[in-house]
Amino acid sequence: MAFLVHQPWRDAARWHAEGVGGDETLPALRREAAGRRPDAVAMVDGRRRVTWSSMQRATAVLGQRLCDLGVGPGDIVVVQLPDGAATLATRVAVDAVGAVCAPLSHPLGPNEVAAVVERTGAR
Repeated sequence: MAFLVHQPWRDAARWHAEGVGGDETLPALRREAAGRRPDAVAMVDGRRRVTWSSMQRATAVLGQRLCDLGVGPGDIVVVQLPDGAATLATRVAVDAVGAVCAPLSHPLGPNEVAAVVERTGAR
């Protein structure tokens, strides 16, 4: 059975050698959950309950859209959304296409966002 472990990244090699966690990735665990229990609740977003299958569909649509826009491995994608299902689906989609998600604080204004995009070369 797969499980998530939150540990300092510097200890990752040691934890892996000790058998903590496994080789599973978050996208793979999400796909497995969507296949095993598609109608189970994956996330509660305010009053909305998001199922594994709906999260899987949203992630696939967003991932395809990112690819259509030319986003690929190693690209930086700036994301500025409030916490919730859309943010989770977006972050998983960015990861799934091999890009790097750069989440920004929701209240940042356009000048701050533009400065981050310019400095990072984000897509």
